[in-house]
Amino acid sequence: MNFAEILTASAAAHPDRPAVCLGPERVTYAELYDRALRIASALRERGHEAGSVVAVMLQNGPEFVAAYFGVLLAGSVVTAVNPLLTPGEVDRLLENAGARTLIGGDPERPPAPGVTRIDPADAAAAEPLKEPVPRADDDTALLLYSSGTTSGPKAAEMTHHNLVWSSDAMVAAVGAPSAALCVAPFFQGFGQGCGMNGMLRAGATIHTQERWNAAAALDTLEHERVPLLQAVPAMCHDLLELPDVHERDRSALQLCMTGGAATPLDLLKRFEHEFDCEVLEGYGVTEALRVSMNRPGRRRAGSIGVLLEGVEHRFVDSAGDDVVDGAGELVIRGPNVMRGYWGQPEATAEVLRDGWLYTRDLSYEDEDGFLWVIGRVDDLISRGGYKVHPVEVERLLAEHPAVAEAAVIALPDERLGSEIGAAVVVAEGHELDTEELREFMRERVAKWKYPRRIWAVPSLPRGITGKLLRREVAPPTPDEDPAASR
Repeated sequence: MNFAEILTASAAAHPDRPAVCLGPERVTYAELYDRALRIASALRERGHEAGSVVAVMLQNGPEFVAAYFGVLLAGSVVTAVNPLLTPGEVDRLLENAGARTLIGGDPERPPAPGVTRIDPADAAAAEPLKEPVPRADDDTALLLYSSGTTSGPKAAEMTHHNLVWSSDAMVAAVGAPSAALCVAPFFQGFGQGCGMNGMLRAGATIHTQERWNAAAALDTLEHERVPLLQAVPAMCHDLLELPDVHERDRSALQLCMTGGAATPLDLLKRFEHEFDCEVLEGYGVTEALRVSMNRPGRRRAGSIGVLLEGVEHRFVDSAGDDVVDGAGELVIRGPNVMRGYWGQPEATAEVLRDGWLYTRDLSYEDEDGFLWVIGRVDDLISRGGYKVHPVEVERLLAEHPAVAEAAVIALPDERLGSEIGAAVVVAEGHELDTEELREFMRERVAKWKYPRRIWAVPSLPRGITGKLLRREVAPPTPDEDPAASR
């Protein structure tokens, strides 16, 4: 099945229902499908055959959705490009993907040699493609880039079956809402899989924004009576900080689905209290889209929920042996797992072994089947031979009233190899007493785990989805912050 046929089905079932709304613009399912068919036809006229790669570089909105599905309807492979990338980064990504056509992009900058740029509006004159180009379940549909900001971008190769299964799994997990506010970027996995694709499969009306605007989002929640919000945690924080949030009618909102980064427990509780809705955390990786989720009425705050049906899992140690009790690297297998990294067999072999995807996430499962992520294998700190999981320490730090959020990192130590350090964002109305906070932690963790050095920062470095960039956290020198001493 061609994954784009989910749009075919929703357009047939709900032709006059708004599919994608961007501000005052409302595009029905019939109109969206027609736009996508015209883009597909324009690509076929330009010689694109089944399996060729086409890049889409647009902001969230009807144009992005029509272009994305137009590429798939033409039988081509779609890859979405972050509009915030520099020209050099875009060129490297297109070269890596082998894309010779770019839909969207900067009209003031010619694309790289060998790449043709198409304006979505130019495709409006094309005759609509009569029907989707057939594709097999195991044909490649999407190249999903985890990062386009390095000299060597890497793309997960997702099949049509991967996408069909993932969108169906989302609908099974959260139901089929009448409408959703989807503000996570469509160019990345969470925005695509849980927002755009899942909601189109459900036949829901998608409200979105080109660029995140918390005040406008609150207006949409109130005036459009939206029952589901799909957002990264930083967006939830911004909504809570709006000065008039207490005065607005948010009674229609029932669920908030978060992803892209871990949701701090304090933020989750504050959002649920203020908006009187359930916050559903989940877990996914670029290489497998959605893996697990909390469900309405079945959730555990702070966990990543239970596995989606059809996904198998194991935990392994550094030697690759199964861990029966306790934490280990999460390894998964199922219909959501990628075929491999596009054109990179060696990189594929590192993470895909006998059908099992090695996620590099340290996790464990509780007695009720809920999964918990406690850090990355790469982030694990060894202090004098004892192991420390940064996420575990960060969660406990955040329980102190003076701590809004924290990042725990390894500091070089001549004797121990690494020492534990913590950068802390001080909660509003509080002051940081580093010795008192160290004592607070001494009572809660083993003696090798508590941070010996603590310092205040105005904010923590985060990626576009709100994910903590722990490797960009740097301690101040003693001269810069004498209070950060041991």
